[in-house]
Amino acid sequence: MFARGPAHRGRPSVLALSVLAAVTVVLAAGAVPADAAVGPVFGPAVTVAPPANATHPVAFKLSAVSCTASRQCVAGGTVNGAIPLVERQSGTQWGGQVELKMPPGAAPGGSAFVLGVSCSRAGYCAAVGEYFPPSPARQLPFIATEVHGTWSAAFRPALPANAARASAAQAVLGSVSCTRSGFCQAVGGYRDTAGRLRAMAVAGSAAGRWRAAVELPAPADDVPADTRDALEGISCTGAGDCAAVGQYIGTAKPAGLKLQGLTEVHGVWHAAGIAPPAGQFTTNLTGISCAAAGTCMAVGEEQHLTGQATAVSVRVTNGHFGPVQVITVPAGPASPPDSGLSAVSCVSAGLCAATGFAQTRANGFEAVAMTWAGSRWTAAFVSQPAGANTSTLDGVSCTSRTQCTAVGSYAGGFAAEAASAG
Repeated sequence: MFARGPAHRGRPSVLALSVLAAVTVVLAAGAVPADAAVGPVFGPAVTVAPPANATHPVAFKLSAVSCTASRQCVAGGTVNGAIPLVERQSGTQWGGQVELKMPPGAAPGGSAFVLGVSCSRAGYCAAVGEYFPPSPARQLPFIATEVHGTWSAAFRPALPANAARASAAQAVLGSVSCTRSGFCQAVGGYRDTAGRLRAMAVAGSAAGRWRAAVELPAPADDVPADTRDALEGISCTGAGDCAAVGQYIGTAKPAGLKLQGLTEVHGVWHAAGIAPPAGQFTTNLTGISCAAAGTCMAVGEEQHLTGQATAVSVRVTNGHFGPVQVITVPAGPASPPDSGLSAVSCVSAGLCAATGFAQTRANGFEAVAMTWAGSRWTAAFVSQPAGANTSTLDGVSCTSRTQCTAVGSYAGGFAAEAASAG
């Protein structure tokens, strides 16, 4: 089975909690770190209400967000693991929830998750994720598009030619990126006829026209029987010019589960393995953002042999993935604290915002926001809503040097949340 979105070791298992809420935080003008060219801080989290027809207890999670202007955003999420939806932010208000209709063959009331969302302009967006047919238990991908402000029913994209057929078919789309021109591309993974998990991409447009998915190349040391080759993040700067990140199993020393980075130049994909830090057990990159073609920032987490999880980032320069950089999180009672990043958004090569979680006490986690200002990361905890005891931010989107929106979830309340500053 594939991982469902950015739920990795060390992060609160939000879908398994009986009481959740979605969280939205707006990054606006505020205190600026001394070393930052800019660096507005995240304001306190506020609650976004779940749909009125949601059964209780409510498990409401927002996984991804895309903004076309300051505080003009669309977020994607899931209620109770079965209601995939999108929700719109307009100014300080959240609303206009739309439940996405799954493709024919989806189990009535069955599991479905929005894992990625991206907008080319207001009213033109794409959402991707996974849904489950009645039987057997397996994931299948979906794409839903918004045209002229109206969301269409989701459809299942055609899988690559070597994908497993009929009842053995299994795939997921974990991320999508749309450019201002309307070009969109989504990435994920699928099972081939030999049962291997392979990386795939499917290109289309926010207007609703999509091609069949294609298999993407693997790094040179990829194990032929790789069962972990899949992508979780993509960012495009133009049609046929994108970068994507994920995992694979490689044979080059140190052999094992590794990071992979792919770049697409004029429609041609190239894959490369990224050397993991010494002493880690597994490393995964879950988000990437490109300020220009070949200039990107990727984020994720590494898990050490000791069991500790640590936030990491990788810079992409001239289309080449650099070394893994370990990020120091704010000091707290937990030492050393677990941490991880899920998403990143860059407005320039020297300014990015990333979000995720960090441990604040034994078995306790809080949402964390980090700012990259050219040379290093500056991290700070995000204030949780009243009553929250655990939180994480899984998606972030920035439209300028001072305006970003982040979304996620928390435990300890019966509603979802949102926040503004500046």
